[in-house]
Amino acid sequence: MAYVRENREDGTEGFPEGRLFGRYEHLFREGVKFVQELEYLQDLSLMKNYRVRSLTGLEMAINTRWALKTALKVHFDNDPTPGFRKTDTITETSLAYKF
Repeated sequence: MAYVRENREDGTEGFPEGRLFGRYEHLFREGVKFVQELEYLQDLSLMKNYRVRSLTGLEMAINTRWALKTALKVHFDNDPTPGFRKTDTITETSLAYKF
């Protein structure tokens, strides 16, 4: 449980929030991994205000130090600030170096 403080255009809000989170990983073979994350955030003072975030990704090792990562993130807000959409999507591709 957490306490969230938001600075919205129509005023500052604060509310207690509950969180559920899950992560699944599947190793196809050495250096190739699938990742799925799902997070649910619930405003405990106003039940219609909830958010869902997901990440679906694939990580592929190029060698022992370098890896290529690609992911799709989806952010859903059931009660967004007026003027904003309920769903945002982000596609990411990155090159990672392991120390």
